[in-house]
Amino acid sequence: MVIAYIKEKYGFEEIAKDTREYMSQYESLRASFIMQYEPELLGMYATLPELKGHDEEALKEFMEQLAIREQKAKEIADDKFAIDFHILEKNENGNRMHFYLESRFGYIGGGVSGSGRRMRQRYKKMHKDVYRYYGVSEEDIANETERYRELLTTLAIY
Repeated sequence: MVIAYIKEKYGFEEIAKDTREYMSQYESLRASFIMQYEPELLGMYATLPELKGHDEEALKEFMEQLAIREQKAKEIADDKFAIDFHILEKNENGNRMHFYLESRFGYIGGGVSGSGRRMRQRYKKMHKDVYRYYGVSEEDIANETERYRELLTTLAIY
């Protein structure tokens, strides 16, 4: 429903799921969601590694452990953890605007690249409008869910 709204109201097009950009964004977002929502699928990699100091070597080891954790998340089969991810984009006057949408966890993200302050302002207005369209339920408000908090943050920032 949100996808159709963005397409119809703003003229965005969905990019193909077999593109390099889609596959890269899909893998990263899916790994992030696994770590956030079902870390138990990672077994011994479920907990964040410990930072064993503040020197360069300790930081390097920490970052390597994070990379291993992300790779392990990417190796989890889609049938064990699925997401419904879409990328919509619009190119205009050398600028690119895009929305990342994931329906299982209600994620909306995106951005704009290129020059021009006006284009960034237009995108911010679109992003705010999409969040308003997406909305929240009375239950979201009463329980102050993540969806509700994200809506408040988006409306406050944009």
